[in-house]
Amino acid sequence: MGSGVLLAALVVLWFVVLVPMVVTRGDTHTVNGAANSGRTLQRRRPVDPVVHAETERVSIDRAQLRSSGELQVDVHARRRRTLAGLVGLAVLALIGALAYRSWLWAPQVLLDLAVVGYLMVTAAAAKRERRTAARRAARAAQRPPRARPVQQRPAAA
Repeated sequence: MGSGVLLAALVVLWFVVLVPMVVTRGDTHTVNGAANSGRTLQRRRPVDPVVHAETERVSIDRAQLRSSGELQVDVHARRRRTLAGLVGLAVLALIGALAYRSWLWAPQVLLDLAVVGYLMVTAAAAKRERRTAARRAARAAQRPPRARPVQQRPAAA
């Protein structure tokens, strides 16, 4: 019984400490540098303004895009549903391991690893999408506006 309580305490600490650390790892929108002073592994590189261009939030009418065929899958909703399902299964396995059978700890640990892995993959994909959008916006800002070609009408006879 004592080792089960210890293991449960470790799982709770894991959720309290490590999961928020993984989720907020890429956040750099702090007011001052004092908040990040505890991070010893933070990279110190000069910032390229073209790559790290500030972008503005734009509201997107997903229903209209989906009806026009431009957006076939709502990626954000799918990611939310997948994450909710993984977390729900992990919580159910935790409850089952605590209340029912001890052999449920193995699936619970595997589900926890799946949640963390999914968060890491999703964070990397979101970062990649933000970088791509910033590059496109920077290129569009540098490009002069296109002049529309003037169509010549055939001469009337």
